[in-house]
Amino acid sequence: MAAKKKNFGVGMASSIKITESNTLKDMKAKQNFNFQYIHRDKIDINPLNKRYAQEDIEQLKESIQSTGLLHNICLTKDESTNRYRLISGERRWRAIDLFTDEEYKNQFPSGIPSHIMVFDSETDEEIALIAANVEDRDESQEKKRDSILRLKELYELKRDQGDTQYSNINKMIAEKTKMSTRQVTKYTNTAKLIPQLQELFNKEQIKIDDASNFAVLSEESQRKILGIIQRDGSVNAENLKIIKKQEAEARELQKSLTQKEDELRKKESLIDELTKQVEKLEQKNISAPDAIIKDEISELRAAKEKAEKERANLQAKIDKMEEDKKQRELRNIEITTDELKRIETIAKLEQTIEQFENSFNILKTGKNIIIQDETLRSKIEILANRFNGLLNT
Repeated sequence: MAAKKKNFGVGMASSIKITESNTLKDMKAKQNFNFQYIHRDKIDINPLNKRYAQEDIEQLKESIQSTGLLHNICLTKDESTNRYRLISGERRWRAIDLFTDEEYKNQFPSGIPSHIMVFDSETDEEIALIAANVEDRDESQEKKRDSILRLKELYELKRDQGDTQYSNINKMIAEKTKMSTRQVTKYTNTAKLIPQLQELFNKEQIKIDDASNFAVLSEESQRKILGIIQRDGSVNAENLKIIKKQEAEARELQKSLTQKEDELRKKESLIDELTKQVEKLEQKNISAPDAIIKDEISELRAAKEKAEKERANLQAKIDKMEEDKKQRELRNIEITTDELKRIETIAKLEQTIEQFENSFNILKTGKNIIIQDETLRSKIEILANRFNGLLNT
């Protein structure tokens, strides 16, 4: 039995019968956002599209024969060759290319309905191609991440070339791909994952939300997370909370250490300057003794001695901070059950101590009353003895 002829209208299934002439349809196509009918033999594969798999072409061919082409393809024209390159719809074009000449003529008598796009540069063309694939395809996490990261590279390229509109790149990617800005940000964050976590993400053993949370942490924290996943299969909220707390503490320690080291350098510079001034005045006093010069020398020596004491105190603090940092780095990156319990206990103790410090300030304001009241004084003494016993046992 001969195949039933199907006509196609722009933006409509080709199974819907259209009675207008091809000329009229062409006119409407051109008026409707630059839609045209292009013969399949004038269409070329876009080299930029090679990253996307072209699967299930035979099934798609059968679908188009049965229900028509439900979505137009997108093309751009190469004026030098008078041919067209695919921007989106390569699978549809490949499926149509499997039609026999008779099948093709019956279903697409005027050509394949196509949206013709014009680009100012190859960068703009690649942006459109990737965006179309991200929007149309149900891709894996890995493929979608790679597409979004490539879009980010292209937008950054345009920004670096002086295009000032690309200030919020993630927002622009979201608009282009019909995703939320938050979701785009999650995918761009994953570029900062360590290789082992990248691999787990690619295998979809880590979902996008978790991957984004892990990626903003330091390499050391990510390795802790990797250890937990390898041991337990996943990271729970409590694990992640503890790791973030440890990272915040390490970051604060490093910040304080850097500040103290900067103070130490300034103090050493001051001591060097004071030493030079003392030596200069001593030489001057030898050649021409003067009481005023002698007093200046004494003042400078006192200032130098004070600076040297302050330097010694700074150095002692730095040594202690470096030791604390070293101990943190030497700790096993794997968080054991006992370690979790210990950290949780420390957090509770810190909270209790903070509450006691607030209460102690209240006690200080009533110091005179406590001294005069035997009952209050006795309670304070008992509490003090308990604290001494706590620290000395």
